[in-house]
Amino acid sequence: MLTSKLAFKSGFKPTQVAARPSRRSAVTVVARSYVPDVGVFGTKAGMMSYFTAEGLCVPATVIAMEPGNIVTMIKTEETDGYNAVQVGYRIIAKRKITKPILGHLDKAGVPPLRHIREFKLKEKAQTMTYTPGQQLEIGTMFKEGELVDIAGTTIGKGFQGQLQPTMGFLKGQRYPSMGPALGMGPALGASEQR
Repeated sequence: MLTSKLAFKSGFKPTQVAARPSRRSAVTVVARSYVPDVGVFGTKAGMMSYFTAEGLCVPATVIAMEPGNIVTMIKTEETDGYNAVQVGYRIIAKRKITKPILGHLDKAGVPPLRHIREFKLKEKAQTMTYTPGQQLEIGTMFKEGELVDIAGTTIGKGFQGQLQPTMGFLKGQRYPSMGPALGMGPALGASEQR
């Protein structure tokens, strides 16, 4: 088993690479399944830039912490087979979520939340520091200047298709064919293939 030499600021080695014996060279990647502590949710508010002492302009993402970040459930190894803390984010109207999830959140005594995610923890002692219904305070979880790991989801662009600008009259809306392309050549339009 080969171990990656990469390491996050949190000290975890994020991947382990295991080579399988096969005719083809195949590599299996196993990502980490435990996090160092419970995380919080945020929404991208926009972008900004700031200047360092050396005069460099550095781009930065602004993340807004909206109402939410509430502990909804505690899972332990005795009851569920693993230790985890379930956190919900973004308070919404009751009519916007399903009744099973609404019943789950009512049992914890929290308002309806749009996003719910579990953070797996290695030790039960870490899990027991949280209680269902507890509001996670951002100021106590992070210190100024501390490095954090961030994961995000794109807004998505849908299926873009193959529409490309072409030269000529009435040919701008035709899709080029990819069939006759042999390697790194230009795609031929419909009228150019004849």
